[in-house]
Amino acid sequence: MQQLLASSRSAVMVNGIPGPWKRCRRGLLQGDALSPYLFLLVADVLQRLIKADDNMKAPVQYCNM
Repeated sequence: MQQLLASSRSAVMVNGIPGPWKRCRRGLLQGDALSPYLFLLVADVLQRLIKADDNMKAPVQYCNM
């Protein structure tokens, strides 16, 4: 994962001409194909941690009827 993020570069198009290449130093770019998979991976781990914790309770919902 680190190698993928460290090796990415991007350029901004100005009037149809790409500008100078810039290295992306951290994070994923918007629209990156890896982004949804990374989100699912983190969400799955978070869900497992919450289910494993006996002290974690569902939020209380109040209804004014």
